[in-house]
Amino acid sequence: MARPVGAQHVRDDRQVLCPGALLRCLRPERPDDAGGGGVRGAGGPGADVPHVRADRGRSVRRHLPPARAVRPFRVHRPCHARCGDRAAGARSGSGAGRVRGRDLHPGTAHDRLLEQAGGVRRGAGRRLAAHRRRRGGRPRRVPADRRPAEGHDQVRRAQRVLEGGRERPAAARVRGGLRGDRRPRRQVRGEGRRRGGAARRVRRRRLAGPRTAGLRPPGGGRVQRAEGDPLHGATAEEQRREDPEARAAQHLRVGLPTVDRIRPGRRRRTVTDLEDVRRAHEAVLDAARPHAVARQHALGKLTARERISLLLDEGSEVEVGALVTPEDRPDGTILDAPGDGVVAATGLVDGRPVTVYATDFSVHGGSLGDVGMRKIQAMADISLRRGIPLIMLVDGGGHRIQEIDARPYAFGNDTGPFLRQARLSGWAPQVAAIMGPAFAGAALFASFADFVPMVHGTSSMGIAGPKLVRAGTGEDIGVQDLGGADVQTGYGAADLEVPDDASCIVAVKRFLSFLPSNSRSDVPVLPETDPADRRAPELRDVVPADRSLPYDVRDVIGPVVDHGQFLELGEAYAPNLVTGFARMAGHPVGVIGNQPSHMAGIIDAPAAEKAARFVELCNAFGLPLLSFIDVPGVLIGSVAEEQKLLRHAAKPLMALAHATVPVFTVTLRKAFGAGFIAMGGGRTNVDGALIWPTAVMAPMGIEGAVDVIFGREVAGAADPAARRAEMIDGFYARSTPLRAASGFGVDDVVDPADTRSILIRMLRVHSGRRQDLSPPKLHWISPT
Repeated sequence: MARPVGAQHVRDDRQVLCPGALLRCLRPERPDDAGGGGVRGAGGPGADVPHVRADRGRSVRRHLPPARAVRPFRVHRPCHARCGDRAAGARSGSGAGRVRGRDLHPGTAHDRLLEQAGGVRRGAGRRLAAHRRRRGGRPRRVPADRRPAEGHDQVRRAQRVLEGGRERPAAARVRGGLRGDRRPRRQVRGEGRRRGGAARRVRRRRLAGPRTAGLRPPGGGRVQRAEGDPLHGATAEEQRREDPEARAAQHLRVGLPTVDRIRPGRRRRTVTDLEDVRRAHEAVLDAARPHAVARQHALGKLTARERISLLLDEGSEVEVGALVTPEDRPDGTILDAPGDGVVAATGLVDGRPVTVYATDFSVHGGSLGDVGMRKIQAMADISLRRGIPLIMLVDGGGHRIQEIDARPYAFGNDTGPFLRQARLSGWAPQVAAIMGPAFAGAALFASFADFVPMVHGTSSMGIAGPKLVRAGTGEDIGVQDLGGADVQTGYGAADLEVPDDASCIVAVKRFLSFLPSNSRSDVPVLPETDPADRRAPELRDVVPADRSLPYDVRDVIGPVVDHGQFLELGEAYAPNLVTGFARMAGHPVGVIGNQPSHMAGIIDAPAAEKAARFVELCNAFGLPLLSFIDVPGVLIGSVAEEQKLLRHAAKPLMALAHATVPVFTVTLRKAFGAGFIAMGGGRTNVDGALIWPTAVMAPMGIEGAVDVIFGREVAGAADPAARRAEMIDGFYARSTPLRAASGFGVDDVVDPADTRSILIRMLRVHSGRRQDLSPPKLHWISPT
């Protein structure tokens, strides 16, 4: 039975004493002589009693008192209110003194005499004695070099597991660690407030634990590695020292904290100096993890920090959150994840501010932890507040499985970055460069981005990885077949495929060079290095005279734009339509054109979606649009109906109708039906319309119209073939460029060699945004 700490009654071998009465017996002769001089007890004048003084709860005994110095009190009788409360507690069984005729303080006679003389200490000695009884006697002092700085409870728990035992339930654990050989002590009255030296001694004993040196998982912690691995053949200690990821994973298997957080023989520092800061920053750099860097390079990839350094202007990088660590796990173990697997920074790209973060594949496969997501969210917040581009260098999986917890997830920690990306869309450019695996949440970053380049051979992207696909659907497919760069560019989820990391960074910088920092800023105009009045006579021979023969529309775009430089976006997706960025006299423009070399440039559902998204991108950031038209119409048949082409074909028209940037059209050859309207044809919503002499305009394909409408007449003619050719020639004679210009359907019929100079003159007149004549609505509704 434990004795309450708050008890104040003491007794000698023969009698129970009340502390109030004891104090009266030891009352000094003068009021100002309580701490020194002689005192007169109940034994009469001149009785020899100890000198007692109070010093932070400790009593100092000058010499032992004789037994006659104490007046006997055999009956518990309160001498004041406070003593009365204690006496009442003793009578009810919660106090000290005699309980069922048994002394609850079985100390030596010397100890009891000391306590009797030091009664003014408010029971500190009795609390320490009670603590000793609960701990099974006087505890052995543990040397300082055998005390772990932190994590002692997890170490002791793990030691029991390694020795073949099982972990006790939480209810059986006591404060300060797991005591499998004792019952959990009960919290009794008055126990919560230990003071002075007793409290410090108790805390030291609780912190004392077994030595942690030598604790290793089964097998010594050595991991078998392939011959190509840089750590092949290394000892277990070398593996743990050089490979923090493997070290953390090994300790997690047995419930141990990571070795980096258990430092036997070291005490916690309470002061941080510059040397501590320097070491903390060096620990997260690539130089501190040579084997992790070597593995990344062996995969043909740069590290996260190397990518950021290659992207940002020299000397402009400011890293954010370099010293963050993952959240502590519920079981007490701590992951070894420098920066929580995300490197974030602000800096300049070609002299303009940007925010950038890179997921680090060398840290737990680039998985996203709670703290890492906060860093990503912070970068998005800066871009939102300052109106600067957000660049995402993605090389990692989705949410970190070790941190699955409903508490932060239900609050929406994972949705924070995506919500900010949605708000950032159309305000500042977003780039998601896929430079490694990107599945689940990492892939969602790309879905909000304006530009998504992927590295051939090393990158992959998808809703779920191959293992999860196999587990959920039974489909067995490789990672490159599932979401490689060539696959996703063909699906339209990515815009560009590049050969390596360096080329990917170059593509990102080139994309940003065409766009302003935000939708309210001016577009970046470069000095005019290609003469505006330069003629391009080679354009006269690009379009074949035979309307059924194909050609490459990029052979038209090259001579028109500055230096023939054209950044094509989405080349592999919907190749019957070409989109990209170029410059005209140094001014950035968006270019869209039908591609006659693929499906004759017809408009299908993917082409309509590709055109609409590109028009919206250019309109959001103020880039004028150039539309090169050679379209036989829209796709027909069951495939078109299955694609919901009726709705998709309206999307580019909807985007062009709400565009406030200048729009110029150049009709090269065919301009038939709804395809002509989807490409911005007509004068209703354009700022300039040019037509080449090789062009033909009609509400539908002429050959098809003759066959459908005049089929019976042709069949009843004496020579059906001659009659059909005659009718077709008649309709073509009424669809010439001059006929189109006569009704003011176009501004002019131009020599192809002069197309560049005329367009540049138009751009200089129609600079900036035009007035929006839309009614006061909040937003338009997409057809799909």
